[in-house]
Amino acid sequence: MKLSDNGNLNIARVPTNLRDKRKNFFRIWLELMRPMHKLTSKEIEVLAAFLQKRLELSKSIIDSNLLDQTLLGTEIRKQIREELNLSATHFHVIVTKLKKAGIIVNNRIDKKYIPNLKGDATSYKLVFLFEFD
Repeated sequence: MKLSDNGNLNIARVPTNLRDKRKNFFRIWLELMRPMHKLTSKEIEVLAAFLQKRLELSKSIIDSNLLDQTLLGTEIRKQIREELNLSATHFHVIVTKLKKAGIIVNNRIDKKYIPNLKGDATSYKLVFLFEFD
């Protein structure tokens, strides 16, 4: 099935970037996916920070197992916690909620919440396909 079957296609442009916290791509990505994960705004903020850091690390760490291990390691967690100005307790509670929600499984972020984004990309397309009965 083609996306443009019967002309049923809408495109909405979303201005964003990878650095501005207010218009951060990963935060917007997760906000759009909220019906699938039902995270709170603070949980989205933390997960977006992890995804941002994952993209940065992926430029120098090619092995996905090592990337996941590094991303969720103590050093990166501490960096993210400090960047977001969260107490250790509050950050731990949020990470625990991400695990309970199935976002972090076996010390890895579930792949369905990681956009297939290349570091040198200038745009990204997210397609929602509504199939009617």
